[in-house]
Amino acid sequence: MIIVSGGTINELVIGPFNEEEQIKVDCSVSNDISIKGADLNDNSPITQLILKGKISSDATLECADLQINTLKMEKLVNNGRLYLRNCKGQASKSEVIIESSRLGNTTFENFDFNSFEKLRIVHSNLNEIETYEMHFPGLDGNNKIKTSISELNNNNSISEEYRRQSEFYNNLMLAMQKQGNRTQENLYYASHLETKRKYLKENKQEKYWGKLPEIISLSSHKYSSDYSQNWMIPIVWLLSFGLFCFYPYYIGLLYDDIQSAICFLTIGFIFFFSIFFSLSKSKINWHEIPIPLACFGAVCIIISIFSVFPSYLSIIDWTYFIGKYSEFILPTHKLDFLCNDPNGWIVLDFFNRIIAGYLIYQMIVAFRRSGKK
Repeated sequence: MIIVSGGTINELVIGPFNEEEQIKVDCSVSNDISIKGADLNDNSPITQLILKGKISSDATLECADLQINTLKMEKLVNNGRLYLRNCKGQASKSEVIIESSRLGNTTFENFDFNSFEKLRIVHSNLNEIETYEMHFPGLDGNNKIKTSISELNNNNSISEEYRRQSEFYNNLMLAMQKQGNRTQENLYYASHLETKRKYLKENKQEKYWGKLPEIISLSSHKYSSDYSQNWMIPIVWLLSFGLFCFYPYYIGLLYDDIQSAICFLTIGFIFFFSIFFSLSKSKINWHEIPIPLACFGAVCIIISIFSVFPSYLSIIDWTYFIGKYSEFILPTHKLDFLCNDPNGWIVLDFFNRIIAGYLIYQMIVAFRRSGKK
């Protein structure tokens, strides 16, 4: 084990190591210390690098060009400058542990977070850090971020894990906001809200009806625009839901055949369901929507129109259909612009106006966030 226990070393170049080698910085760093690996490509990484203690306001601690199995920052208070450059995990069970620490002005530069199997952030403040080239991962299917030392084994601990993850992503969001990195800020904003939504769903101690409004708000935000990450999703929802609600109006205007109405409504439901199924995937990205399913619904609509109403397929009718549909999806359309007796569809129209207005708002917010990246 190599122990750095004072402020007397300006630069320490280390390596190669055997598999048992450890480095421990356990001191009050009062001047500049640099720890660098002799050969980053060496196959023998540091088993454990421990950073503890306090870095004074006029001091700098740098760790660069290191392969690490376990990086542990324990009760570290950084009042100066801490640099972690060109570091990566080596073993399959490598991890980063930041416990009871305040990192302050810490810079992660080309620090390969994804090379570590787990990133444990426990009771620590990271809202002043900076990351360059590589960043803390956001929430995904293989979430590396953990906020507890022990493994989770019951519903209460799982809900608390989501709560702490939400706070952690909020910390990262604030850090990226200060750094001016809009892309990562938006990613952590979405991760913060998603973990908060999961916490509310898993939390059994709070009454269900008391938390239901917030769950509905977060869920609608998630499925309407992926937390303002994708402005194309609310457009798809607006067009598909508007089409679904438009069928009864259009059929009531032109036809009296109830079978035709059922056919149109059924095909519209297929298209609507295809979009709903697409957007309910765990990863809501436009390029991951199952296009064949949505296309199937659209093709069914076209086929039904050609087979059931062949006499109404003139250019004039299509122009009329598209024009009325375009007017209908606007929340400000007149109540009786389609039918002489619209009373039977007032309830449907009421919900359509609310949802259309909400989706237009989500589209604008998501578009603005996307434009500021």
